[in-house]
Amino acid sequence: MKIVIANTQEFNPQIGGVERVSSILASEFIKLGHQVFFIACKTSSFSGDYIPSAPQKILQDSAAYNSEKNIEELYKFLGENKIDIVINQAGNIKDFSLLCFKAAEKYKKAKVISVIHIDPINQFKHLLDLTTSILPSKKNYKNIARLILLPYRLIKMYLSESNLYDFVYLNSDALVLLSNKFKKDFKKITRLNSYSKLEAISNPFPFDIISNKNNNIKEKKILYVGRLDYQHKRTDRVIAIWAKLAPDFPDWSLDIVGDGPIKEELMKFVKANNIERVNFMDFADPIDYYKKSRVLCMTSTFEGFGMVLIESAYYGCIPIAFKSFSSLTDIIEHGISGYMIKPYCLSEYEQKLRLLMSNNELQNTIRLETLNIPKKFQTQPIVAQWISLIEKLLENNNFTVSNQ
Repeated sequence: MKIVIANTQEFNPQIGGVERVSSILASEFIKLGHQVFFIACKTSSFSGDYIPSAPQKILQDSAAYNSEKNIEELYKFLGENKIDIVINQAGNIKDFSLLCFKAAEKYKKAKVISVIHIDPINQFKHLLDLTTSILPSKKNYKNIARLILLPYRLIKMYLSESNLYDFVYLNSDALVLLSNKFKKDFKKITRLNSYSKLEAISNPFPFDIISNKNNNIKEKKILYVGRLDYQHKRTDRVIAIWAKLAPDFPDWSLDIVGDGPIKEELMKFVKANNIERVNFMDFADPIDYYKKSRVLCMTSTFEGFGMVLIESAYYGCIPIAFKSFSSLTDIIEHGISGYMIKPYCLSEYEQKLRLLMSNNELQNTIRLETLNIPKKFQTQPIVAQWISLIEKLLENNNFTVSNQ
């Protein structure tokens, strides 16, 4: 088979979960004898040097995904390489999905699988999150206006998201969610007559599962890995929680690995408020940080899957996250292999961290269970699901595109 994996931005595995997962899938497909290509519309300003796991093509028009230039370029690429399958990794972005649909419709010989890498109702969670921030630029008075306008904004959001997901579902040959638990959310927000094209495939974990024995030398470190932004990741919450803990745990530190639009503001806030032992790093291979750290903190308003939780668990890094996305229960067993915190209760989050940081025996007990998390997401069974779906689609040669 000949497969194109398409995304809005380049496939550097260090800059995001979608990029890492795509790189894993490409490598596994290639091992099975399939030919794989990466297609993207733009490079990332946060990207460094890397070698993509498959040949990569960046389309010419980075300003408009769904431009005639990009459609024609992608169409020609599909034809010249006799592509069978297009995996659209940005199924929640209409303009990029349109690019995939139009090029495939023009080519007529490729099936399109669209993947939703986020919680289908993530935008509602963002609207309903009225929590305050430590950052000066996020003025608290804005929450009053948001509250007054909330009913109108919810209706507007429902119509917008419903139209988007209806459109993407109808124009895809299959639509993949990252968890069966997301199917209920997807059905809540859509107005479809049938869901026969809806699939659930977890993200794969890239490493061989060896044993539960953890030989990493753990330092007294808390770790955050990911993009530093406000709407989605809410990295400011990590700083707010750490500011409460730092004075009481002088032998612990916080490592923040990543980059993004609020990095400078976070750094200025830490300096201005004399918050000690916060180490900011750029995007980097997080493995060395996983090995050294005892706890991995995720403070997102929403997520799709949370690959860093699984990756860090492999190295015995205990995961803590807000229970703000349905698939989290696929990963963490509360109080056993990590902690799921009520959204977005910073005091509970702080309390669980205090409990862990002050009790080495508890850390060791939970860490043994944490090491079992990746076993649920081994690569081979998940890749087999992908191959089964692709083969099923290719057996059905009727290619149709909805006008809705």
